[in-house]
Amino acid sequence: MSAKPIAGYGVALDLTLRDVQGKMKKAGQPWEKAKAFDNSCPLSGFIPAAEFTGDPQNTTLSLSVNGEQRQQGTTADMIHKIVPLIAYMSKFFTLRPVTLC
Repeated sequence: MSAKPIAGYGVALDLTLRDVQGKMKKAGQPWEKAKAFDNSCPLSGFIPAAEFTGDPQNTTLSLSVNGEQRQQGTTADMIHKIVPLIAYMSKFFTLRPVTLC
């Protein structure tokens, strides 16, 4: 698979309700409720692939809240590369033009 099918790049935050997660774990229950709640996966805007001038596998990302930087990282530290990861996911899920991966 090439990067050609990738329409754009954006960032998603994976949020967790740690208090709920702790209670569910302690009770030996699945903790999906701690992960799947309203607004639990905010998304950034997307940069169309045609306008993205950087290397998607070596791009610095940061998160600021009220002007205070809370996180910073680089896609170079990803365990799996973007294109092979999408190719792998496509073996198990139908990926359509509107699919967010």
